[in-house]
Amino acid sequence: MRDVFTMGARPIANLNSIHFGSPQHKKTKNLLRGVVHGIGGYGNCMGVPTIAGQTSFDSSYNGNILVNAMTLGLVKKR
Repeated sequence: MRDVFTMGARPIANLNSIHFGSPQHKKTKNLLRGVVHGIGGYGNCMGVPTIAGQTSFDSSYNGNILVNAMTLGLVKKR
């Protein structure tokens, strides 16, 4: 959302795509909890709705999770 604000736009929606390792991997549960908490504590508390999201689990992410976050904003045309 920072980038949207700095462009002079008003954030109107958030989207997230988060990818974690295998549910059986020892770090997955803690990482999932932290990412969900971070998403909820950032955009949601500012009143910007999360309108879409995707969560996947695959062992290829055991060593490095992937968190993609996007904010959609509107700016007045000058």
